[in-house]
Amino acid sequence: MLVVKTSLKEFKGKGIGLVAEQDIKKGESTWKFNQVIDHYIKEKDITEEMKEFFKIYGCKKDGTYLLNIDNARFTNHSKNPNTKSLGEEKDNIAIKDIKPGEEITINYEEIEGPIDFIDVEE
Repeated sequence: MLVVKTSLKEFKGKGIGLVAEQDIKKGESTWKFNQVIDHYIKEKDITEEMKEFFKIYGCKKDGTYLLNIDNARFTNHSKNPNTKSLGEEKDNIAIKDIKPGEEITINYEEIEGPIDFIDVEE
């Protein structure tokens, strides 16, 4: 679950993104696993009607999706991100200072492996 103050904003060409609403210092946690907010769902248990939702909002690894039910699911991909995952069920931390109003991003490839869409940078 997110452990910093955030809001959502529309980003042209990317859709909705997660935005910092406070100063976040390099090394500070932005997200921590919380079993009440963050759920693991096996791909085989996802119905046809749910597949698109999980593809957009879930994080898939080894046949299992992690789905955040807070706004962390709006964290967009970047090849030049400002946060990094420390590993499964470990914190995401800021890898540079993040100012209020700045989009919070992460490199999906470091979590899921190669992705099949074009990176959109501002």
